[in-house]
Amino acid sequence: MPIVLQARMFSYPDAARYRVGPNYQQLKSNRPISRVYNPYVRDGPSSINGNYGGDPDYVRSELRPISISRRHQMPTHEKWSGEVAAFATELTERDFVQPRELWHIICKERNGRRQFLENIVSTMIKITPVLRMKVSALFGGVEKELEAAIMQGVKNMEAGVPLT
Repeated sequence: MPIVLQARMFSYPDAARYRVGPNYQQLKSNRPISRVYNPYVRDGPSSINGNYGGDPDYVRSELRPISISRRHQMPTHEKWSGEVAAFATELTERDFVQPRELWHIICKERNGRRQFLENIVSTMIKITPVLRMKVSALFGGVEKELEAAIMQGVKNMEAGVPLT
């Protein structure tokens, strides 16, 4: 019996996505009882919930470590041999070797550096200043000159000056 229920848990949403489309959970019969705010799931065919208006897709999205609530303490009878970490990975110098090589290849291409900066800066202008600083710091791991160029490009674009 449990296998049948597991199969249904997979097949019903899968069939609904196929028949109705990606927004099948907006239909009254499929909608959760409690209101769910999830602007990552929007647009597409059959959108009937107002599409979250002008809210951006990245609402409340930040680069920050996960904090664990003090209320959530694992009981001893559920303790496993392996512990779950707040971070899955941490960036080391080794993680920037391939991006650095790619950056050098891009810089060799005709207009490659300018095109890359235009793409990055045009998207970074739309995010919050705090997140902008953190993202540009990640680019700084590739090369400090790249971090400085991105920050200068953002300042120029905010001032209406085109990238050079």
